[in-house]
Amino acid sequence: MSVCFNSDFFVEEADPWRQEAWDIIRQRPDVQFLIPTKRIHRVRDCLPPDWNGGWPQVTIAVSIENQQAAQSRLDLFLTIPCRHRYIFAAPLLEELHLYPWLKTRGFELVSAAGESGLEARPCDFGWMEQLFLDCRRTGTAFSIHQTGRYFIRNGRLYTIRKQDQFQQAHKAHSWLRKRHRLQQTSLFEEAA
Repeated sequence: MSVCFNSDFFVEEADPWRQEAWDIIRQRPDVQFLIPTKRIHRVRDCLPPDWNGGWPQVTIAVSIENQQAAQSRLDLFLTIPCRHRYIFAAPLLEELHLYPWLKTRGFELVSAAGESGLEARPCDFGWMEQLFLDCRRTGTAFSIHQTGRYFIRNGRLYTIRKQDQFQQAHKAHSWLRKRHRLQQTSLFEEAA
């Protein structure tokens, strides 16, 4: 279950009700909770008192869009006690080199996506391939969950309708696996 997928669980405005949300999450060890955030700097101060090293049913995912965000968020994320950590390279706005963080084995998944909406910035397939290769080197699971509206491949810009972005992402990921002769590198593949 995604928590605040269109918002941010750690935004300051959530402070008054966050403890109630933690109470619900604590009571449901049978449900897997995915909490994405860009506010990794607030996570430590917002964890429940009995968090300890993290709860097994909770995954925290940090969103990064460029190399500067990776540098400012990933080192900090690795210091936060957590059982399951993901990286959402979304919206992917430039080529990222994540090998220094992935080699720590502190992250279970990198999932990439382009930006949607009429004013979206283009996403280059080559950037996704770079992430795929960093993940392959470190044995980290990888997924492309959305192409974004404007997708560049082999120097050509494609405009992809919103309803086709997930299907095209699956095709792009399949092409990467074939090109690099891998069977499965995505945690999401089983559900597709």
